This record gives sequence, structure tokens and C-alpha cells, in this order.
Amino acid sequence: MYFEIQQKKYIIIAKDREKRHVLESLQGVAKGMRNSERMSQRDRDKKLLQYESSSILVGGERNLISKRRPEVCPEEYKGNQFWPYQFEAWQLQNCTYGEKVEHLVTIFFGFTSTWKRTVDSIHKIHPYIKIISDCANDQKVPGVECIGINPTVSTFQAKVKTKYFLYAPELDYFNEWADLYRAVRVMSDSELGIFGVSGASRNLTGHWATGCLQIKMEYYRLQILEGYTEEYSDCMVCDYTQGPVLIRTDQLINSEIEDPDLFLLDSAIRKKGLWLVCPDLLFFTRNSIGKFDIRRDKLK
Repeated sequence: MYFEIQQKKYIIIAKDREKRHVLESLQGVAKGMRNSERMSQRDRDKKLLQYESSSILVGGERNLISKRRPEVCPEEYKGNQFWPYQFEAWQLQNCTYGEKVEHLVTIFFGFTSTWKRTVDSIHKIHPYIKIISDCANDQKVPGVECIGINPTVSTFQAKVKTKYFLYAPELDYFNEWADLYRAVRVMSDSELGIFGVSGASRNLTGHWATGCLQIKMEYYRLQILEGYTEEYSDCMVCDYTQGPVLIRTDQLINSEIEDPDLFLLDSAIRKKGLWLVCPDLLFFTRNSIGKFDIRRDKLK
């Protein structure tokens, strides 16, 4: 019995040494990638996420990706709650540096006959947030700035003055599940170059999907595949999604493409950054559920 206990102790010590060696190697590789000029930021970020996953698998921690102070206050888990209090399980903490989301985000939605339902639902959560829509310039819509029919990327450049911009042409209804604080937080709390943050979409017929898409350009073929292999902060790491998406407004500058939908697709194909789709964020839409769907007339 004594020898068996000693043997197990030696095995544990050997495993700890091996684990320490692997974690130190991953740290060294991550440091080398940060100093390399041969890799694009997006490729570097993907590798960092893969190495961090490897670190966790061997018993390490999430410490390969450098964290930054986000632009909004952190959230705190209050513990498991019973219905209907489960909506309060995560609560925003008080802090001295956090901005209110109304100062950071402008929301765009596509104008329809049910516009009042959409606007009222947004203002119930964020009373002072700016809302713009593609209603006619001379149209008076309470709570909404009309920016004209068929707005272009240049239109959004001129009208959006906040740092972030939620592009949601299919948005039908807004509630606490579309947590803009979380979207801004995961976009700004690390060294990762995040292009956009989205969530799951649920349409009026009750169908829903996350719409996390990967884009491959190989052998003169464009492939758009659904799924993911990496995650960050419980969000799927994607190349593209067609659901409502939060992006930084400065990414609209110097675009050669004026159609907003094609601008987003082109940015994804050119690998301008990572897209995050967080399944705990839910947007209620009219028809779209974030699946790939580009009308043929737009591809001409």
C-alpha cells in the first residue's frame, strides 16, 4: 500500500511538471505572436483563442488574451433565480468609469407600419438612446430621426455620432435580452480586434437561430458554412452573421461599397476582424433569423 501511494504521488508530480511546461510554452508562443509583424491581427487573434482553449484543456486559466477596462461597468452574477426573477440573475455593477449605453450606441431599424411597437420597446429599456430609421426625410415620427429611404453607408457615416452603431433593419421588438451593455463589454474588454457583436434572432413565426457563419475562399470558391470552433466570453467566434449587429462607427469610414448589407458581407470576406455571436443575446426580428440570404439583384 505504501509503495502504491508513493507511485501515485510521483505520477501527480510528473503530470504537474508536464502541465507547467505546456502552459509556459503556450505563453511563450503567444508572446512571440504579439511581436510578429507577419501575421494579421485577425489571424493572430484566432491563434490566441485556440491556444487559450488548449491552456484550459490542460488545466490552465484564461490568461493568454490581455484584458482591458471595458467602456461600460462590469456585470455580477447574483446566483440561480426562480421564474420570473431569472432575468435579474446578472446585474450591472456600479463603477466610476462606465459610460451609459445611451451615450455609446445609436440604433437603426427598418421602418414599417409597426414602427411604434418597435420604438416603444426600445425606449422602455433605453429611454434616451438615439433611434434612426429609413423613413422619408420629411416624415415626422416621434422618437425617431428619419434618414431617408434606402440609406447608404455614407448616410450612416453622416447621421451616427456615437462610437457604436446597432444595425438592425429587421428589428421588430426589443427587450432586456438584447443586452447592449454586454455587447459593448465584449467588444471593448480585450486586445482582440472585434469587428461586430451579434446574438440569436427569433422571428415572428417563432423560428430562431444564432447564425454564426464561417467564410472560406479557396480554389476560386466562396464557401459560407454554419458553425464555430472557438469561443470568447461565452460567445461564438464567427466570420459573419446576418442578424442585428453592433459595430464601431469608425468602421464605416472610407468604404467603397454603399449598400449596408453588402458592406458588412464584404468586410467579412476581407477578414477585417472577428465577429462574435453571443447566444444569450436575443433580438426579436420580423423575418430574418441570421441565416445567409443575399438577394440575387444585390450581387449583380
